[in-house]
Amino acid sequence: MTNQDLSQYHDEFISFLKVEKNSSPHTVANYKSDFKLFSTYLETYKILPTIPNMEPPIFRRYIHYLKDNEYKNSSIRRKINGLKSFFNYLVLVDYIPQSPLKTIIVPNKDKHLPIFFSEDQVLLLLRIAKQSTQPDALRDYLLIKLIASTGIRRQEAVNLDFKNIDFKNNSIRILGKGNKERFIPIRQELSDELWLFLQSRVPLSNQAVFVTRTGHRIHASRCHTIFRNLLEIAGLNNQGFSLHKLRHSYATMLVSHGAPIQAVQQLLGHQSLSTTTIYSHTSAEHLKEAADKLPY
Repeated sequence: MTNQDLSQYHDEFISFLKVEKNSSPHTVANYKSDFKLFSTYLETYKILPTIPNMEPPIFRRYIHYLKDNEYKNSSIRRKINGLKSFFNYLVLVDYIPQSPLKTIIVPNKDKHLPIFFSEDQVLLLLRIAKQSTQPDALRDYLLIKLIASTGIRRQEAVNLDFKNIDFKNNSIRILGKGNKERFIPIRQELSDELWLFLQSRVPLSNQAVFVTRTGHRIHASRCHTIFRNLLEIAGLNNQGFSLHKLRHSYATMLVSHGAPIQAVQQLLGHQSLSTTTIYSHTSAEHLKEAADKLPY
């Protein structure tokens, strides 16, 4: 069995990620694309893609191959860690006794300051979105405001249903990576705006908060288009900003306003943040206090 092409094992690994690990479509897509690149490397150097051929030197040369092709350390880390996960799976199911990447050390993370929006820039984006006269202006405004005010991921915003908004207690229920549930407080103003938005949609044909004009849940790629257009109007395009940077900004602003790092960890749904190695439980009231520190 070990003489089979690696791609057959990887297909099995992908099924494992989807069914047993509940990995997101985005995560699965990354594993697929990273394995495809590794397969291209093997083909380029005429290395037979079978398990017996997978020795540590191959992966060390692969790291040099990625560096020669100007991949950043952060990207190389992800690709190598993806391969480590794949071969660890093969160990788990007893296809191999030990991973050939066990001794492979991934490059250190790139040392650079993360890009994030200032409070004034976020307020500018929200003001422009709110003043828009486009047909879907209210939807787009609330989408951007929700992400900026809660730090949720793009896909989490897309997946949000009205039934997951607690208007009485001003919070939203998010099912994040790995189907991990968390509750995020929202400000009264945003809660009221979402409530009015809900009333404009009654009777509901779709529980999804953010839908297309035909009533279908919007696609994650549409969120990027909405945000790119907003950046251009605000004169903030070509500065390295992206929709995900709102999440970075959310965390940065909470910390700058005095929120405990443990509260920020819980709000973001992270096991840990680079600024701390200790994860501690924070009360719901403490989380609400942290969220209320935002100016929008």
